[in-house]
Amino acid sequence: MAEQAQHSDESHQDAGGHSMAMYWKFGAILLVNLFLMWALSMSMVRSIDHFYFNPSNLYMAVLMVAAMAVLMTVGMWSMLKNTTLNIILLVGFLALFLTAFFMGRAEVGVGDEGFSSP
Repeated sequence: MAEQAQHSDESHQDAGGHSMAMYWKFGAILLVNLFLMWALSMSMVRSIDHFYFNPSNLYMAVLMVAAMAVLMTVGMWSMLKNTTLNIILLVGFLALFLTAFFMGRAEVGVGDEGFSSP
């Protein structure tokens, strides 16, 4: 049984010996948070017939998750051992933040009908 646990740990390591399982968990947490934040942005919908997809809510959810991901990456730096991957993630999260911010400001995909729908 100890051999299986050791083999499992070895299969989740990259070439530098760093555990990649923590990065996969981190990604899963961020995806769950993205869905949760988007779903909570719909919490004021009275009934299912009042629901419509509004890209602004998605942009805001992505914006919040990207900001949270930057803070989590910096805060968990000692747990996330691959420095190169950490830097790549930070740059990616910052780019995602800026993209969501400017797409939200420009209301890309919203249009007049989408903005004023009840």
